[in-house]
Amino acid sequence: MTPDTHASLRQKILEEALTLVSREGVEGVTMRALANKLGYSPATIYLYFRNKEDLFQEIARHASGRLMESTDRCVGMADASAARDTFARTYVDFALEQPHLYQVMANVDLMPYIADRTLEAPGRRLADRYRDIYARGIATGQIRAANPEYELMIDWSLLHGFVSNVLSGAFPPPRLPSVTVTELRDVIVDAIRARTSIAR
Repeated sequence: MTPDTHASLRQKILEEALTLVSREGVEGVTMRALANKLGYSPATIYLYFRNKEDLFQEIARHASGRLMESTDRCVGMADASAARDTFARTYVDFALEQPHLYQVMANVDLMPYIADRTLEAPGRRLADRYRDIYARGIATGQIRAANPEYELMIDWSLLHGFVSNVLSGAFPPPRLPSVTVTELRDVIVDAIRARTSIAR
C-alpha cells in the first residue's frame, strides 16, 4: 500500500467517525460500528488508529481546527477587546452548534501531552490564540489585566462552564424561564469584558 493510499483510507475512516459522532454522539462511535459502516473488518480500522482513544484524539484535532478557522477573523481585528469578545462568542456558538464534537474536544486525554511536552495537544493553538489576544490588548493598553495566561485560565473556565451547563440542560435555569441561551451567552461575555475593561 502506498503512503497516499494509506493516508486516503485513514481520512475516509476519520470522516465516517466524524459523521457518526455528530449524529449519534460519543457513545455511537466504536471501532466495530465504523467497520460496519465502511464495509471493513474491525482489524482494518486498527491498522489506521491504534485504539478508540487514538481516533478520538484525531477527532479532537479536527474539531479544534474547525474552531480555529472560525476565529481567524479575530486575529486581524485592531481592537483586542472586541477580538476577545468575538472569540468568546464564537467558542460558545461552535460548542452549542456541534455539541458532540465539542464534547470530544473538551474531554481529550491530555496525559500523553503532559508526559511528552514535544507533542502538541489538540486545542493548543486555539488556547494560544486567545492568550495572544490578551497579550496584544495588554501591550496596547486596550485591556486591563496583569497576565495573559491567568486571563486565559479564568475565561476558559467561564466559557466551558457555561457551555457545560447549557449542554446538560441546567441553563437556562428554571428561575429565568424567559431568558434565551444567546442572552445568557452575552451576559457571560459582558462579565468578561467588564472585568478587564479600561476606564474611559
